[in-house]
Amino acid sequence: MNAGKGRQQRLFAEGEFPVVARASTGRMTDVPRSLCHPEIEFHLLLHGRVEYFVRDTRYELNKNSVIFIHENDLHQRVNNPDSSVKVMDLIFLPSILRNRDSSAQALEQLRDFHHIVLNDKEAVQAEFILQSLVDEVAHHNLGWQDIVVNLIEFFLVLLHRNAREGNAQPASGGGGDQIQTVLRYLEARFADKISMNEVAEHFCLAYSTFSRKFKRYVGLGFREYLIQRRVLEARRLLEGTDLKIASVALECGFDTLSAFNYHFHRLTGTIPSNYRKMVAQSRSSSDIMR
Repeated sequence: MNAGKGRQQRLFAEGEFPVVARASTGRMTDVPRSLCHPEIEFHLLLHGRVEYFVRDTRYELNKNSVIFIHENDLHQRVNNPDSSVKVMDLIFLPSILRNRDSSAQALEQLRDFHHIVLNDKEAVQAEFILQSLVDEVAHHNLGWQDIVVNLIEFFLVLLHRNAREGNAQPASGGGGDQIQTVLRYLEARFADKISMNEVAEHFCLAYSTFSRKFKRYVGLGFREYLIQRRVLEARRLLEGTDLKIASVALECGFDTLSAFNYHFHRLTGTIPSNYRKMVAQSRSSSDIMR
């Protein structure tokens, strides 16, 4: 099937914050169109089946599939009327990531891909980030735009490292399988007191070699990766538990409360106590709306 000729269009009005994040469940019944626009799209299919044509190449999405649609890619979705789906969408103008080196690097290296399949654990992580984006975009709480940009960066880094899994020659220069093993190791130990030197020794790599490979593959330095992973875990605990702020900091691997507050504010635009209040207010508003 050919996606046909698409019409160049913009999805956002002048002055509008150019991000759409949404979650949909059920059967897709709208009439698909061929589209072409300067915004980037990511669609995570959590269950069901749907097809996309991107630049006339067919991609069949099943459970835990992600489709990437880059700027000005002609594309069309093909609905399956017999399939009930759960899909999470993220659409944004790349200009919102200006001066974000990690995001720029991840996006550049994702240009080689249009489709990957995540394992169950990775899909849960991606769903968590996208659901957080949906909530921020919907409620416009204090600092929401900064939080949205940070979450998009987390999402891009997650996809970047998973897109390279199984590639014999990653575009970033090799060593992908080894760093994937390191990342699985860190996923189990990110809250521990752990140094890059310890991890390098554990995997029998020289410190400088490990540092270079890790940053080239992940798009972040080792320390910054740990901090961002810990903050992501802190968000989950602040949203889903009644743990005191100091306990959350310790659970996520921060040595001091001041360090936790500093990095949480740097990456989300607010301090942990305010973030918890914002989440509670959002849930209260949602309950009232129901």
